[in-house]
Amino acid sequence: MITQNEINTVELSTTKKDFIQIWSELLDVSKKLSNRFSPDQSNEADPVVVLLKVLTAIADKLEYNVDANILEAFMPSAAQMESMRKLTEMLGYNMKYYQSATTQVKITYKTNNNDELPNLLTIDKYTNIKDIDDSINFVTLNATYISNDTPSTTVDCIEGELVECETDDDNIISTLQLDDNNRYYLPETQIAENGIFITNIDNGIELEET
Repeated sequence: MITQNEINTVELSTTKKDFIQIWSELLDVSKKLSNRFSPDQSNEADPVVVLLKVLTAIADKLEYNVDANILEAFMPSAAQMESMRKLTEMLGYNMKYYQSATTQVKITYKTNNNDELPNLLTIDKYTNIKDIDDSINFVTLNATYISNDTPSTTVDCIEGELVECETDDDNIISTLQLDDNNRYYLPETQIAENGIFITNIDNGIELEET
């Protein structure tokens, strides 16, 4: 049994965080607690070495969890949404769910050698477009067109990329997929609150959008 004197002899650091530092410290502690074990005269199959490595791995994981929990207490480092909600509530602000940016995009049809425009060029609703650097994706929120009379037009867009959500290999939602509260759960995650579009279809004809 370890005596109080032995406990007082052992000095453990509170700043050593990773596996290698903890392992080195445990070896030093084991020498102080018992003269029957010497790491220099042991091998990987030694039960004491195995036990010490298990304890080192557990301590390493605990240190990681402690650091992760501490980071959740500060806004610049918080990674969990629930942590950020609690932090903003302490400041008197109720955090809203993520909303994607919206903007108006101007589209101009350019021709070479004064060629005439086509009679009608239609840009459909939910068309994916990108900026000149191919770094930002937008999706059109309504249909528009360009013609000889209207070579330039603006269209409402939302930032993001259009993705068809599918459940059971089908992108059509049926009443059988609703729960008892008439809720439908999307298979995708990280979707903006204003980026979900559901269209009612009857025999291929679009009726309404919500």
